Amino acid sequence: MKFFSLISSAAALTMLSASGFCENQMTDLESRVSGMEKTKSSSVITYSNTSNGQSSQMRMDDHERRLQNLEYQNGSSSSTQQMQKNVLTTARGCPGTNGPYFDVEFLWLRAVEDELNYGWKGTQEDDASLISAKALDQDWEFDPGFRVGLGYNFDYDDWDLHAYYTWLYSYPNTSASIPPQPINGPDDEFIVGLFALQPVNQGSLVFELFENVNSSWQLQFNAWDLELGRNYFVGKGLALQPVVGLKGALIRQHLNVHYTTTNTSFTFADIYVRCKSRYWGVGPKVGVFGSWDLGYGFSINGDVHGALLYGEFTTRFSQNGIQTDGDLFNLRLTDNSYRLRPMAYLNLGLEWGRCFWEWMFFSFHVGWECQYWWDQMEFTSFKDITPEGALSLTGLNAGFRFDF
Repeated sequence: MKFFSLISSAAALTMLSASGFCENQMTDLESRVSGMEKTKSSSVITYSNTSNGQSSQMRMDDHERRLQNLEYQNGSSSSTQQMQKNVLTTARGCPGTNGPYFDVEFLWLRAVEDELNYGWKGTQEDDASLISAKALDQDWEFDPGFRVGLGYNFDYDDWDLHAYYTWLYSYPNTSASIPPQPINGPDDEFIVGLFALQPVNQGSLVFELFENVNSSWQLQFNAWDLELGRNYFVGKGLALQPVVGLKGALIRQHLNVHYTTTNTSFTFADIYVRCKSRYWGVGPKVGVFGSWDLGYGFSINGDVHGALLYGEFTTRFSQNGIQTDGDLFNLRLTDNSYRLRPMAYLNLGLEWGRCFWEWMFFSFHVGWECQYWWDQMEFTSFKDITPEGALSLTGLNAGFRFDF
């Protein structure tokens, strides 16, 4: 009986295989694989029908492996799509427009440089028990300047390129004097000429005294900037524009100081000092521009950047003097050196802008700015062999921008 049962079971399996039981499972797998292969644009794999159970099982195993492989690839593709970078919306004045633009700014800046004291003015008691004095510094003033720029809004990823030039000229003048009187009288007054120090007395510096002094400082400031950036929104009303580029500068300075006296007890009756300095440099620049939308076209803007410039200093110092006994004294000092100098810029202001006809953008802004240039005072003299005074430009700006 067991023998006939085994024969019956084998016949039943053969009939089930021939009836399509295993073929139905295999067909279902094949349809799933075929659908996924079409999704992955894979080549179509064909096979021949067979009623052989072993061949069907082998094809089922093969389809299972192919199915697992495709499911793994689909999972990897989904992960890659989830890791794609999000491109932030452009914050241009007229979104979707490309082309040139220009901007113009009027500057009202006050230039100040450290270590330009030209004298001391003071008094002393008749017994010299008390001496009081104050430093004589330049009469710093506000002067007009300008900044002009030209740029282009590119279609590629909404990048823009901006080049601009900044110019400022400052020429403050100042003077000081004391009444003519003997230096040894009661409540004597005096003026010490700091740029008239003499390398005598066995190498020790001698302070010369005068009754009158006039000083004038001249600054010719030129700067060029080239920036590449992209302006985009990081919030509903907040936009940022990181920039990278180059910065160049040409800074010329002249200092003229004239000391005089009629007191014959002094060593010099007249000394005229001329100092010249020229610096040119170029280097990399990085920064960021920010805008916070207030509505109705108004926004608060901020701009900060820094640069590191490498360039050459050329300095000249001359001193021409007439002693009270009529002898002449002349001195010349020169120096050339290459230096690395950093600078920083900060601006904060209010802007109004509007897009007209969906292609033309106009904006107007006012603000306050500050520039700080490290170690620009390089006048060589016996007053300071290694001067390191910083130059700062601080004041107001107002201008407009036109995109077309």
